[in-house]
Amino acid sequence: MQSGAGLFASVVKRMKRPSTKTTTRTKRPNPPCPKCKGTFVRRILPRKGIEQILWRLFVYPFRCQLCLHRYMALQLFRRYKIELGDMREYERLRAQLPISFSGDQCEGTGTTVDLSMKGCWIESEQRVRKGTLLRISLTGPDGRTRVEAKMAAVRWSLGRGFGVEFITMEPDHRERLESIVRTCWECKVREEAQKDAVDSPKPAKAVKVSPPRVTRVVPRPKEKAS
Repeated sequence: MQSGAGLFASVVKRMKRPSTKTTTRTKRPNPPCPKCKGTFVRRILPRKGIEQILWRLFVYPFRCQLCLHRYMALQLFRRYKIELGDMREYERLRAQLPISFSGDQCEGTGTTVDLSMKGCWIESEQRVRKGTLLRISLTGPDGRTRVEAKMAAVRWSLGRGFGVEFITMEPDHRERLESIVRTCWECKVREEAQKDAVDSPKPAKAVKVSPPRVTRVVPRPKEKAS
């Protein structure tokens, strides 16, 4: 019978033994938007009051990134960790598109760095102050689609770049913007899927080893003396 010290040593040895199994965690998707049935949604911060109580009961607020619908959804036993990026309700997607803007005190052209349904970040040689109201014209990736915002407010200004929020936009232009944002999001999903496929470990191929060939040596009969 194995002693207590020997049993403890064997248990520790098993715990230190490296595991050959590969575990992969699948990212749990967010609940789809109940209005447009889209899956491009983002979890956002709760409002003060009842939503903070529901947060503790696994009921979280979400914002659809295309139709802008805000809704609550139950995510049983799923606890979220609040991060700094959660303060933004709309996800900015990488998009380099030509853009022009004009206001009472400035006018110029530039290129978008990122884009969402509520705004974008613009890099331009023209310096624009925070709080300036602009009229913006954006050209889509195909070079033909034109999206115009009759009124956009500069919320951030830093060096050669500034961030704007779309305030007034006609419904047909908003549909064009939604199509552009959807295209940018689909490109991002494809890039992430390709990256995951490259980073995921591939199972090693089993090598079939054939048993060694054994040659049986038969002794020759001795010759009888004449």
